[in-house]
Amino acid sequence: MNFFHCTTTKSARILLKPKNKKKVKPSYFNFVDCLNDWLRRLLNGNDDDIPSEDFSFPRYYYSQGDNKLVFWLGSGLYCFAESAKEESPAYAKKSNLDVILTINYKDDFTEFKMHQNKEMLQDFLSEVALPYYRQYYSDDLLTAFELLIELLVLEIETEYFTNPHSAAIILEMYLFITNTDYDIVSNKFLKDENNFKYDNYSSIRNLDSIINFEYNTGLSHEIRA
Repeated sequence: MNFFHCTTTKSARILLKPKNKKKVKPSYFNFVDCLNDWLRRLLNGNDDDIPSEDFSFPRYYYSQGDNKLVFWLGSGLYCFAESAKEESPAYAKKSNLDVILTINYKDDFTEFKMHQNKEMLQDFLSEVALPYYRQYYSDDLLTAFELLIELLVLEIETEYFTNPHSAAIILEMYLFITNTDYDIVSNKFLKDENNFKYDNYSSIRNLDSIINFEYNTGLSHEIRA
């Protein structure tokens, strides 16, 4: 199975060297710190410290004294699946990346597709996540969390149109509470009524199943076209 990873020339040179797949640096997302930061933001939504329904999921969260980026699919090595590889040059251009690598991945892998599990994830948030956190939260913090769950359920319904960063919290919360993980996680992010921002955006969580990286001449040339 092939996936397609956008990167810089400097990083590509490292990854293309034999036996260097262990030097992959996946994106890291601290789910717990992000959740705590978002709840704090909800609580401080106005002067009365009452959660605000106008909350917009931020691109960053505060963790360990610094602002960290909220990656759309949580932790992992971001890439495009074979069915969406034509989207990679446009993504690379927008992200100021100049190389696309083909990731040769073992055929036997597990994948969680968020867009195929919309109803299940909505039910999970309302029927599993909410009761779970009621054990730990109380008073204003619980009120904030209940509102957060309502907003996350709505984000799933609208295909993360306004707040794609919300997918990260939903995914990581699901994996954490159910104590499960997958080799690959993926999702579709809605751009408008008929098109997706990314038709099949993926994150490789199990790096051990990467066989190797190869320079993709055709797709890399499209970046500079």
